[in-house]
Amino acid sequence: MLVMTASFFSCENDKPESALKGCCGNDAIEEAVGNGHVYVPNIFTPNDDGINDKLYISTDSIQLIVEVEIRDSDGKIIYKVYDPSINSEEEAWDGRVDSVVVEGLYTLFITVVAEDGTNQRFTGKVCNFPCDGISVTEKVSSANCQFPVQSDDGYFCHVCPSGEPNDCFE
Repeated sequence: MLVMTASFFSCENDKPESALKGCCGNDAIEEAVGNGHVYVPNIFTPNDDGINDKLYISTDSIQLIVEVEIRDSDGKIIYKVYDPSINSEEEAWDGRVDSVVVEGLYTLFITVVAEDGTNQRFTGKVCNFPCDGISVTEKVSSANCQFPVQSDDGYFCHVCPSGEPNDCFE
């Protein structure tokens, strides 16, 4: 007796996984630490337009950022800095992996110490989305997106505009 089996694949299953899957689907880091506060956006757009080009930690009453570590989807450390200056864009991650901007969803680990001595470690996700408004291959939902320019002294500013063009977002 001959037995035949057939497999069916939908086009959806044939598509490679998007590097941007989950962008803005994760919450930004916005947490109290002792008498201090930490805000880290969940998306940035390293496209050299001067707006949201770097990922940095915004704080209020934080004495020390002990460590910032960023890992790719495979868990490989692609950026790590110890004791960066507080609220510094100069020491922020520019979205580059081996000198090239690589879009995708990254995991970050941050350890901070508040002015009252309380220390805490945070884990979160951040989307590196170098939208330039011209060569957009994939749009991202803007729901829940929080950007670096929406920082107000260590807190997320709900009324501050993102500064990003609408043609990159759904």
